[in-house]
Amino acid sequence: MRVNTHGLTQAFESFTQATGSLKTSYGQLQVEMTRLRRELEVTNQELFRSLEENARIRDCGAAVWIGKVMQGWNS
Repeated sequence: MRVNTHGLTQAFESFTQATGSLKTSYGQLQVEMTRLRRELEVTNQELFRSLEENARIRDCGAAVWIGKVMQGWNS
């Protein structure tokens, strides 16, 4: 039985190239996921601050409205 070593060598080279390409792509994907997680964390922090600020403004507005209503009743 004669083995075609040239074909086998080419197959291993192709496999090695594909493996290298997949490894590079996976590394890039990990970097992108890290970036996106950080971006999401910052965005979520900004959203939380905005929600807190909106709640304070609503609470303050309600207090002003109640004060005006009470003044109207006392007049």
